[in-house]
Amino acid sequence: MKYTNALICVAIGHACFLPAAWGQAADGDRDTVEVVGLRFGQTSSESGTAVSTISREDMERRGQVFVGDAVAAVPGVAVSQAGALGGVASVRLRGNTVGQTLVLIDGVPVNDAASPGGGYDFSSLTTFGVVRIEVLRGPQSTLWGSDAIGGVISIVTEKARDGLDWGGFGEVGSFGTWRTGGRIAGGVERVDGSLSLAAHSSDGISKADEANGNQEEDSFFSFNASGQGGVDLTDNVRVEAIGRWTATEIDLDGFPPPSFTLSDSDNRAENTEATVVGRLLANTFSDRLQNELSVSLSEIERVSFNGDTRTAMNEGERTNLRYSGELDVADGHRAMFGLEREETEADGEDASTDSVFGFYELAVTPDLVVIAGVRHDDDDRFGSETTGRAAVSWQANSALRLRATWGQGFKAPTLFQTNYICTFCGLTTPNRDLKAETSESFDVGADVDVGFGEVSITAFDQDTENLIDFSFTQGYANIVFANQQGAEVSFDSAFAGPVQLYAAYTYIEAEDGAGNPLPRVPEHVGFAELRYQPDGPFGVSVSARYNGEQSDGFGPPVAEWVRTDLAASYKLSEQTEIYGRVENLFDEQYQQVGGYGTPGISGFLGIRVRN
Repeated sequence: MKYTNALICVAIGHACFLPAAWGQAADGDRDTVEVVGLRFGQTSSESGTAVSTISREDMERRGQVFVGDAVAAVPGVAVSQAGALGGVASVRLRGNTVGQTLVLIDGVPVNDAASPGGGYDFSSLTTFGVVRIEVLRGPQSTLWGSDAIGGVISIVTEKARDGLDWGGFGEVGSFGTWRTGGRIAGGVERVDGSLSLAAHSSDGISKADEANGNQEEDSFFSFNASGQGGVDLTDNVRVEAIGRWTATEIDLDGFPPPSFTLSDSDNRAENTEATVVGRLLANTFSDRLQNELSVSLSEIERVSFNGDTRTAMNEGERTNLRYSGELDVADGHRAMFGLEREETEADGEDASTDSVFGFYELAVTPDLVVIAGVRHDDDDRFGSETTGRAAVSWQANSALRLRATWGQGFKAPTLFQTNYICTFCGLTTPNRDLKAETSESFDVGADVDVGFGEVSITAFDQDTENLIDFSFTQGYANIVFANQQGAEVSFDSAFAGPVQLYAAYTYIEAEDGAGNPLPRVPEHVGFAELRYQPDGPFGVSVSARYNGEQSDGFGPPVAEWVRTDLAASYKLSEQTEIYGRVENLFDEQYQQVGGYGTPGISGFLGIRVRN
């Protein structure tokens, strides 16, 4: 790993001292920015969907390095990581499983086709280059397909613009940690493009909790390269290409004999992820019909070792071919429609799904917008399913917006689930009786301007049939029924003055048909941030994250915990800013997943430059 680190540092060279070009202007408020995850050219205020947006400024102010930590500030979200710095980081929306949340990066699905539930591991996805994260809660299967049965996390990265942007960041801190990255972007006439590189290294802490006598440091290293470019062939036709590549090296702990309990071991993993995308955008019929045709390929390879001996290798591949059209029918009337094909392959097995969908939006008045749609999915293994969705948003007056959604979801079992043989359970064949998961959900909410801030309240209820979970008697099996219901509340005084408060709280009751709690879904989750941002170069933020007691699936429940972080920044000039943060300010001893440790109090200092 040390050899790899040296090569990377040489490769990015001056980026250690020339941090991040963030050249894009601020996104503005949610009433003016189209939400990519909504797929229909809507802003969040036009949509009935419960949408939360995290800006680049939010992430920088809070000192959030990983996207998983950033989305933990959103109501309805529960995040758990099996060991800091490289341990699998799972995100659940409203109590849904990890595989029921679709993750998009610049509109491209990146869920892992080789993982057991088809979910996305957030452990190595950093906030570098991210300008906005959109979290859409509730079923979005009609919009996006199978993996969106519980919601969508849409990550929007920085785009090139006319002129030249450059910059980067550098950071050092506790546990022998260093991070660095650089970016260059620009455009001229009809051509634009960008390239960014970033690296993150840490000696780490023991993945298995040090409180249980584990002292071995488990290191972490990741390197990411991404680029994108576009050409305006005409005033109405544009082609784009996007590429991302991430490599990680992670030391892990395991379950060695004779105790077979989580403890120090000589396990490690080497993972690589790659995504390539091509897009054609064309406006036709005097710009009334906006067309998008895209093809994307995502690959992941995970290799596991015990010492120098390779113990396992998993490979997954996802190919998406998509066409969508958005038509301005008349004033107050819009339609969207599309065709899609998704092919997945994992460890020699493959599957495909063909889909067609359509939506219609009616602006009854400028303040009352209704949208409804239907989707038909044809899975080559589990047959066809039709799902529907409807949403309404009503701006009752200048201080009150009411919204509601209803939606259905469909998710076919993953390739892993349909082919897994639980040998330690005494099985010799996989469960051939697995059925696809289906769901129905509704939510109602209100956004209220109370003068010194905005309060958002949402109540939700979801029923899921044939939820898939692990079973010691069958490997993977269907739970006959599951229900998640609860409420989300948030408050943001973003424009109240130099002293501002953000707070979010979620209550979730998530149970199977027998009344047992669903794994790793805490009943209570909360986040609060108090920030001081006067006019001038200095800003400071104190944030606290609360996670209530939760079932761990097996063994005793994981105890509740609160972690407090402090972050501050100072602008030396319009281009240069120094920043620092203290994580786990009060040295809380806690676990997010049973048996796995978390860092104690730690500090970090860095600098970033924007041209």
